[in-house]
Amino acid sequence: MITGVDVSHWNETVDWQRAAGSGLSFAILKASEGAGYRDGRYAANRSNARAAGLLTGSYHYFRPGQDADSQAEAFFACLDGQDDLPPALDLEEHGGLSRPVLEARVRRFLERMQVLGAGRCLIYTSPGFWTTFLPANPDWAAAYPLWEAHYTGGFPLPLYPWAQAVIWQYSARGRLPGFPGAVDLNRAWGSRSDLIALKGAVNGCA
Repeated sequence: MITGVDVSHWNETVDWQRAAGSGLSFAILKASEGAGYRDGRYAANRSNARAAGLLTGSYHYFRPGQDADSQAEAFFACLDGQDDLPPALDLEEHGGLSRPVLEARVRRFLERMQVLGAGRCLIYTSPGFWTTFLPANPDWAAAYPLWEAHYTGGFPLPLYPWAQAVIWQYSARGRLPGFPGAVDLNRAWGSRSDLIALKGAVNGCA
């Protein structure tokens, strides 16, 4: 397994050279939230993480009460096609919506991202959120790779319909050189080459 982080403006100014020297392989960076917010540290984080030799990805924090198409378009506008990982959709809020309505909005966002040319997104979620607020048998979701948040001493819980997460967020309180405070820690199965190959594999490319 290889180790990575995910960060946003809440992590303040990161010394990415020091962070890379601690053994990190990848960083997933918050790009946007809802239909109109772009993370103020996104551009610097992505540029500096790349310069430090880390693989990069970008994520969008989903606001269920806002238009899914507008959110996808705002996220896509942040991307430049140079990330090593697929873009990611961060699902943490249900917005008081029913399961079918939330599912429809999530699907709409994901489909809009494909139409725009971003390919299939990673889905970031936890077992508790997914099983509580989304339908029990969303077979369509298996087409999108899973980034699973599960803080446990063992391995993450299996989450239907995925056979396995490709990335596992295992801590929200990590401490690493280069970060002024706690940081989310992640592991990806396989090697750097495997993680690089994920973007093409999930979109049917060699």
